[in-house]
Amino acid sequence: MDFRAVFLDIDGTLVSDQQLVSSASEVVQRLDAKGYKVALCTGRSTVHTTSVQERLGIGHAVYFNGGLAVTQNDVTLSMPLSIDTVSKILSVANKYALTIILHTHHQTMALADIPAQYQPILDSYSFPPIERTSAADVLSGAAGPIYQANVFVPEEFDDVFHREVPECLVYRWNPYAIDLQRLGCDKSIGASSLLKTWNISPREAIHVGDGGNDIGMFQSVGLSIAMGNAADEVKKHASLVTDTVQNHGVLKALESLHLI
Repeated sequence: MDFRAVFLDIDGTLVSDQQLVSSASEVVQRLDAKGYKVALCTGRSTVHTTSVQERLGIGHAVYFNGGLAVTQNDVTLSMPLSIDTVSKILSVANKYALTIILHTHHQTMALADIPAQYQPILDSYSFPPIERTSAADVLSGAAGPIYQANVFVPEEFDDVFHREVPECLVYRWNPYAIDLQRLGCDKSIGASSLLKTWNISPREAIHVGDGGNDIGMFQSVGLSIAMGNAADEVKKHASLVTDTVQNHGVLKALESLHLI
């Protein structure tokens, strides 16, 4: 199979301990030189991904676990939460006095200051600056379409959101934090929209990742590569397993397959 596109997860794949691994730029440059379409494929927001895109020179990306896909500033897929769903999320957050962060295409916002106890979680992901907004602006649509909500809650709250906001996809990325997105979002949906725009079939695509949110991609592309630091449940869905992010697993995998 001749591959034509490569999708790369960010955290745990290209980024370790808040820093791009030293081989990341080399990987992208060599893929570009070979003529591959290269896209980031992440659960991060657009704001949170911008610095990585700029450093690597990548103009294509799937954000919000597939909720938004963009190729050179052209949106190919947009799946924001409905206003009704956002209203339910805010109602649950208010009911249980939960801290919440909201993401639009161009902004990261909160209705109140983030408590100091959660700052280490944000710091560990090099979270972007958070702007203040109001519930009125969010629910009127003035703040813009909401693609994702981050809620700081322990694991026992997962069932609360499944029950009270069933139209949401609940994805836990930290023992004390979850993402809420529109049901049906998956990285593979966003990637598919980019591939269609490029006239490339999913079987001609490669994905490299390390998380549970990469499994859909692993099942839809022609070649899937799990990082050595991925959980066993993730690895079993991949075509092959490479070294860890700290040991430049992406570079090693692509070189061993003679793709770069």
